[in-house]
Amino acid sequence: YGYLQARAANASLDEEVYLLGHPFGKPKHITFEHDDGTHARVTSTSTPSVCREQDTLGYNLDTESGSSGSPVLGAHDNKVVALHNCWGCHLNGKNTGNKMTKIVALLRSQNMLPKDAVADEIVPQLRSKNSLPKNAVAGDHC
Repeated sequence: YGYLQARAANASLDEEVYLLGHPFGKPKHITFEHDDGTHARVTSTSTPSVCREQDTLGYNLDTESGSSGSPVLGAHDNKVVALHNCWGCHLNGKNTGNKMTKIVALLRSQNMLPKDAVADEIVPQLRSKNSLPKNAVAGDHC
């Protein structure tokens, strides 16, 4: 089996992202769109969440309840940039996730970071709008 890796660098503003999860315990769900049908993007690289956490990653992914803990991945490299932890689109136009760079730093400080958990440092490059794979379908269930 394969595994996901954290990205060594933070996500960039306006970077395309997607989320893999099992909302409500349902089959795997891939979310990569905003409610308006556009590709989801990072809307803030440092924002407080409606769950009262500070310095989280904000994005406009359309998520369902039960998605907390799901990985948020950069669309250009498929590396984890955050762990989804709080919805809030109806309140402030964005969902939020804990930044992987902060999680990695915490695990490293406790000598608990697994081998190969972090991908080589790669500087993220923004993709043009609508650059996700053409065969991807919103709400695809796998």
